Amino acid sequence: MSWRAQLSSHIRELRFVFNPNNKNSLGLRNFIDNNYSEIKMLNPALPFLVRAYSGPVDPSVTAEFDKNVHKRSLTDASAEQVEAALKELFDIGVKEPKNPASRADDVSRAYETFIPPIQARLD
Repeated sequence: MSWRAQLSSHIRELRFVFNPNNKNSLGLRNFIDNNYSEIKMLNPALPFLVRAYSGPVDPSVTAEFDKNVHKRSLTDASAEQVEAALKELFDIGVKEPKNPASRADDVSRAYETFIPPIQARLD
């Protein structure tokens, strides 16, 4: 199975920050344009936050794990370098200690995403 399909098993949240009008964010913007739909389809319960700012901002990706947070600067990074940074964060997540209770929350959220609750009607 592709590492992309396992992101939500090892990362609690992904947060991308960039200025869409700044050329130092071009690679990150291209990565998001070309990969957001696939990553979100493979990881429906994963919060995949994209924050665009109009002012000066250092393009970056932040991954939140059960116990830690890691951030990678993506200034002037190509789309391939953005993917490499995301893979590096995934690899860190594989090694991070897991909180068993948080995994149950992910399964519950994924279940709710795909299967609507049944409304029982008792008359």
